[in-house]
Parts: sequence; structure tokens; C-alpha cells
Amino acid sequence: MMVEVTRNELIFSSGKKVYINGGVIGISRGDDVHPGSLELSYGYDGGIPLPEDTWARGNSNRLTPSECVELAEEMLRRWAEFRDKYQAYPAGAAG
Repeated sequence: MMVEVTRNELIFSSGKKVYINGGVIGISRGDDVHPGSLELSYGYDGGIPLPEDTWARGNSNRLTPSECVELAEEMLRRWAEFRDKYQAYPAGAAG
């Protein structure tokens, strides 16, 4: 089963719900202090704690490894849908 992404929540197969503002989820590389790391964000300034985020111990929004995989699978599906839509456009078409 995959995560359900609603306008304001991630709902995992475990039943865990994590708030996300406006259904926006982002992934970025870490900063100079944490090179090579990945960070999840939502909305314009919210963060989703990952399993390796020791600062988030006890935070009920901290994702487990299996929740990270669920979310990644859903986001890959969405990006593939986006790609497929635009691969079908004729070259040079503006829509």
C-alpha cells in the first residue's frame, strides 16, 4: 500500500498522519553542515523529520524507513505521470 497525499496530510499505510501545507512536498540536498544529506519539506517552510534526524527523537512526525519508501514510491509515480504527459506533446507545442 502507498501513502495517500491529500491537500493537508500524508496518510501512511500504518495509519500515521503527517501535516503538509497545501499538499506540497519537496526534497532537497542538505546544507554545508550536512553535505550529501537529503531533507524533506512541505509548504514553503515546514520540515518533515527523517529517520536519521536525531534532533527529532520523540517527534511523532518523524518518518520511519518504510514510510520514506512509501512516500518515495508515490512521488516517483507522480513524476512519471508528469513526464508521460509531456512526452506525448508534439515537439515545440506550447500546450
